[in-house]
Amino acid sequence: MSRRVLPFERSSTRFGRADLSNCEREKIHLPGSIQPHGALLVVDESALTITHASQNAAEFLTGNALGTVIGRSLTDLSPELATSFAGAAARNGIHPRVATQCELSQPVDCLMHQASTGQWVLEFEPAEALEPSLTSLLQQGINDITNAASLQSLCDTVTGLFSALFGYDRVMVYRFAFEGHGEVFAEKCEADMEAYLGNHYPASDIPQIARDLYKQTRVRMLPDVNYQPCAVRPRAAVGELDDLDMTHCHLRSMSPVHRQYLTNMGVQATMVASLVCGEKLWGLITCHHQSARYMGYERRLLAELLAEITATRIAALEGLSRARAEKGVQQFEQSLIEAISQDGDWTSTLVNQSNKLLRPLDAIGAALTHDNQMLRIGTAPSEADISALTRWLNKKHDGTLYFNSAIGYEDPQFETLAAVTPGILAFPLSSVPGEYLIWFRPERVRTICWGGVPDKPTGEELTPRTSFAKWKQELQNTSEHFNESSLAVAQLIAASIIDVIQQFHAMRVMIAHDHLETLTDQISGSELPALIADADGKILLRNKAFDNLLWTDGPPIPHVSDLPRYFEEQAFASQYLMALLQRQQPWHGSATLDGRQVLIRADAVIKNGNRLLGYVILLTDISDRQMADNARRRFPKNTLDQIGDISDDIDGPSKLLYESLLQAVVENAQLAAMEITDGIDVKRIPTMLEGVEASVTRTSKLIGDLIRHAEVSTDKKQQ
Repeated sequence: MSRRVLPFERSSTRFGRADLSNCEREKIHLPGSIQPHGALLVVDESALTITHASQNAAEFLTGNALGTVIGRSLTDLSPELATSFAGAAARNGIHPRVATQCELSQPVDCLMHQASTGQWVLEFEPAEALEPSLTSLLQQGINDITNAASLQSLCDTVTGLFSALFGYDRVMVYRFAFEGHGEVFAEKCEADMEAYLGNHYPASDIPQIARDLYKQTRVRMLPDVNYQPCAVRPRAAVGELDDLDMTHCHLRSMSPVHRQYLTNMGVQATMVASLVCGEKLWGLITCHHQSARYMGYERRLLAELLAEITATRIAALEGLSRARAEKGVQQFEQSLIEAISQDGDWTSTLVNQSNKLLRPLDAIGAALTHDNQMLRIGTAPSEADISALTRWLNKKHDGTLYFNSAIGYEDPQFETLAAVTPGILAFPLSSVPGEYLIWFRPERVRTICWGGVPDKPTGEELTPRTSFAKWKQELQNTSEHFNESSLAVAQLIAASIIDVIQQFHAMRVMIAHDHLETLTDQISGSELPALIADADGKILLRNKAFDNLLWTDGPPIPHVSDLPRYFEEQAFASQYLMALLQRQQPWHGSATLDGRQVLIRADAVIKNGNRLLGYVILLTDISDRQMADNARRRFPKNTLDQIGDISDDIDGPSKLLYESLLQAVVENAQLAAMEITDGIDVKRIPTMLEGVEASVTRTSKLIGDLIRHAEVSTDKKQQ
């Protein structure tokens, strides 16, 4: 079947074929062409020979429209440029992106980088220096971003800042939802333009391949949507794989589909800055203009710098919100443990403090099914509905966390349940079928405004959206969607409940010998390492998790007194375990097993105040916590070490400016680190701190690039 050629696709550019069912087939990183406001060369590093060039390179660089530059030496074109290139190649890996300014047929900025294929790419654009007032605006902007107290105020600040700095008609902060679609979260636009604030757009509008490129190249500019692509020559034959990888090229030609999309929106020029938090593309700062608009390299550096600082602040605000929720979970767990030690009944605390279980997940009810019992909390479905749900979860899912904001659409048998509580989040408590902690969210009838009909048809031909009129979708029998934060809190609460249940089961083994077989199954199936010994210290029961953690160099031992030899702190462990056996003194502390930190809770179980039933020893692998603590301690030094040599070649007043801007950046990062490390979900702390460290390093390099480039621009003007 033939494919209609889009108006923008009539040149020799190639993006691959795609349709709406598979947008990934559009190879937007291999367009084979550039935008014509600049020129591109590919240079052989060893010979300094130009091997590829954009069709406009000769005219753009030499002023000779009839000549060619392919095959010529870079030294012949510009000795100054050849020297800069040699320096860039020598520093590759330290400064992977190098910018310089030189005089060819006109003053140009030259951006150099090495492509993934090993080829060196030089991009040339008209030089454009920053206005002096922009520096003071930048300093004020960093302060405003750092001082933003909420996510909404931050994003509102950013749209206003980008509008003032870059002059686009519309600036939006576009946030990606957990499910993949996007929402215009903040907006500043001219009064005569249609507002998009609050609009949602389906995930298919920005396919995954484009999202990946947004993470690689943090600022993308399109000065004029009506440009004619300029091919890079020579070209590989169709089907060959040696086309130039233009992932990191600022001049890379845009997808014809994307350009048509913008035209349909009434937009002629754009600039997009990525908001990357850690390794996640959180959102985009999107700028639209109704006429052609060019942003030079320095302004784009400024945009990238502000976006990086904004992303760090987003990480801080989200870390603060999650840390508060996690501390509430920690307090909740402690109250349950206290209930066990006082009267053995922890489920009454679960009911009496139901707000601590329900509020963090915006739930109106919950159900706990374990030990062949069911506990309903708050506004929960009937026992029959919950039983049907647990049987369904047993059959359909693999023992991992399950969530759905519209369970009635997933399976018609739950339509009655979904009429009241359509949102469910279920966490398995053990490997025993039917043991779950389930939250129920209420129906939230709401209207979502989409920027055009969200469900675009699929077919042979890939065509962009043609309508951006608000399309309202009323959602019924659905709850509020679950997000990453709510899922993380649910896992923490469930882990706390599992811990409490394990302690409760262990105590019951001592007390209820007639149920020993059932309780043994419950403890054996737990992922929390547990050991139970009788009053003489003889080991009665231990689960597989305990064996996996402890028996690394020998067979299991019969008595509690034999345990110390498995700890690195053998004398220390022996002292505490002897105190447990001889005086029933509990041991709550930490020790090291095979290089891993473990938390130890060893308790005597006493009935009626004087009868010793036995001992319970619970181990928790906290090596993640140790890694988090190490990351906390390393963070300030790591950050300063990484940025220490970036300013070595900056002197005089520029040095003072660099240090002033960098101080604000580091303060922003330290605040983010404090919020992140204040949480109790230790597994995520090292990765999140690494993300903040990487952001500070990137930001410091961007400031250095901006100041160095501004110095070069000033020197060129003075010459």
